[in-house]
Amino acid sequence: MSLSYSNLPVYVGEAGGTSVTENSAYVAATQANVSLTANTKAKRLLGSAVSSTDQFQVTDPLGVNISFSCFIDPFTADGFDFLATANQSDFFPIKIGGNLYKSCYLSDYSVSIAPYVPVTLSANFVSLTP
Repeated sequence: MSLSYSNLPVYVGEAGGTSVTENSAYVAATQANVSLTANTKAKRLLGSAVSSTDQFQVTDPLGVNISFSCFIDPFTADGFDFLATANQSDFFPIKIGGNLYKSCYLSDYSVSIAPYVPVTLSANFVSLTP
């Protein structure tokens, strides 16, 4: 399942934080995507009936992948602290609209620079606490 957001603010908090300060963590996102995944398997109960409303069991925890693209604005640079302080062990809270995703680890990011075009950033995160 994937949720696409439009016209909603995106905020990225400080490293190791659990909440987002909206006036300093704003990211001028042009698109944001939250993908939720759950792995299931069929219930196979030998010799017993399986209810029609309870046929599957969840085998893995809920996975959340967050990606967004944004313009890099030097006046709202606090939202880009994850680029300067990111290492393998840092996690960040991300707020998209009214939804807060905690323990988001940076998977990868790319910066696009071209003449006469705003500098854009694309970032992908994995959230361990949706």
